[in-house]
Amino acid sequence: MYAITALGQQSLDAFLLQPAAEVPDPRRQELAPKLLFARREHLPDLLRVINARRDMYVQQLALLAVQRRKLRRLPVDPFVVNLLIDGAEGGIVAEIEWLTHVCDRLAQRYGGPEA
Repeated sequence: MYAITALGQQSLDAFLLQPAAEVPDPRRQELAPKLLFARREHLPDLLRVINARRDMYVQQLALLAVQRRKLRRLPVDPFVVNLLIDGAEGGIVAEIEWLTHVCDRLAQRYGGPEA
């Protein structure tokens, strides 16, 4: 069994009430340089890379659905964990939509296969 000291509880409370220390930087992602420096002749390869990333996100959504189902079987109140899963799902869905948008725009611009 674990217990938290009074000082530890104060530190935890202070941490929980602090705003986030860092703002995520949307420019810092692996796909950015690939988009910036890819040449037209690499479009099919770039689309494969993007589709692989999208497939990875779809798999993550499926894993979150499994976690949500497992959570329903536990004898605990899943409210907060469901909120966290909701947030994760929302971020993943947004990434999938953005990757689809990128594929569509690349296809429009360069006349390649669409997503």
